[in-house]
Amino acid sequence: MTFQHETHKDLPTAFHALEAGDNRTFHQCIHRIHGAANILNLQKVD
Repeated sequence: MTFQHETHKDLPTAFHALEAGDNRTFHQCIHRIHGAANILNLQKVD
């Protein structure tokens, strides 16, 4: 399990949840991505 692998799963799930109005699933996916990015100390690229 890697950040890249999990993000590639979570992003489409989040997108579909957003389209379907499933706020709980959307929030869970985005929360996982955000948390993993913080652990890896990833920075926004300008």
